[in-house]
Amino acid sequence: MIYCKELNKNFEEKDDMLIALSKNLSAVIDAKKSMYKEADGYGVEITVDGATKEVLDTLKGITMKSFGQVEKSIDYMKEANLPNIIVKVISNTTNFFDSHRDVHLDNIWNKTISDNKNGFDHLQEHKNGFLYLISENCKTKILKTTFKELGFDYEGKTQALQHISEIDPIRNLFMYNQYANKWVKNHSVGMRYIGEIIFCANTEVEYMKEYKDNWDKYYSIIANKEDVDEVGYFWAIPQARLMEFSAVPKGSNPVTPTLEITQAEKSLEDNEDPEAEKSLETTEPPLSTQPEKKRIFI
Repeated sequence: MIYCKELNKNFEEKDDMLIALSKNLSAVIDAKKSMYKEADGYGVEITVDGATKEVLDTLKGITMKSFGQVEKSIDYMKEANLPNIIVKVISNTTNFFDSHRDVHLDNIWNKTISDNKNGFDHLQEHKNGFLYLISENCKTKILKTTFKELGFDYEGKTQALQHISEIDPIRNLFMYNQYANKWVKNHSVGMRYIGEIIFCANTEVEYMKEYKDNWDKYYSIIANKEDVDEVGYFWAIPQARLMEFSAVPKGSNPVTPTLEITQAEKSLEDNEDPEAEKSLETTEPPLSTQPEKKRIFI
C-alpha cells in the first residue's frame, strides 16, 4: 500500500498513484499554490507565563514569587542584565527532498531577497504575532556551499538560505533560552509558491513521458535520493516567495541547523557586511556536530 499525500489516498501500485496524480495535476498544483508552506506542525503552544518562570529560575538565579504580569517579568529580565545574542542559522537548503515532497531548485530565493530590502522576521514556529516574534533585526543571504560543509552526510552542492539574527531576551525570553542552550536544531521557511511547479515522476507509462523527463532532469541533484526513490515522485520548485523564517522543533527539511551563537558586542547595523564573513570552511561546524560545550549563560 502506497500513500499519496496530495490526494490523501492509498494505492496498491505506484504507477496507479502516479497516474491519479497526473489526472488531477491542475487541482493539486492549485492547492499547493494556495497553501502557506511551513514546517510540519506539532499543535503545541508555550505560554508566556510558563516560559518566563522556567527561564528566569535558571538564568541568573532569579526567583519570581508572582509572574502573572508581563510587565513584572520584563522588570526581572532587565535586572538580570542578560546580553543580546547573535545567531547564524540556515532556514532552507536547495536540492533536498523535503516532507512536502518538494525539491527547491538553486536560485529559488534570488528574486524574493532582491525584492525585500527590509529583511525578514525571525519567528517562533511560524506563529504570527508579537508574542512569537524572536527578532526583526536580521540579515539574509544565499550561501553557496555543500551538505557536508553544513555538517550533514549527503553528497552534492546546495544553496543555503542563511540568516544572522540578533535576539534580545526581553523580546522573546523563551526562544532566547532555547538558542542559548543550543536546543534549536532546525529551522523552516514560511513561503508561498509562485510561478511554475514541475511534476517529476519515475514511471514508464507512455503518456507520462513528460513527467519522466522531468524526473531525469532533476533527479541527479537531489541529495537524499533514497527518500525520493521510495515515493517515486517529487515537485521541483524553481521560485518561491519568502514570508518569514522560523525556529521549529523539526523542519520539513532537516538540513536547517543553527551554525553559530555568539554574544552581541555591537548591533547588526554596526557589523561588517555578512558577505565579508569567513566561509564555512574556517568556522566551526553546526552545533549538532560539535562536541558538548559549556552552556553559554547557565
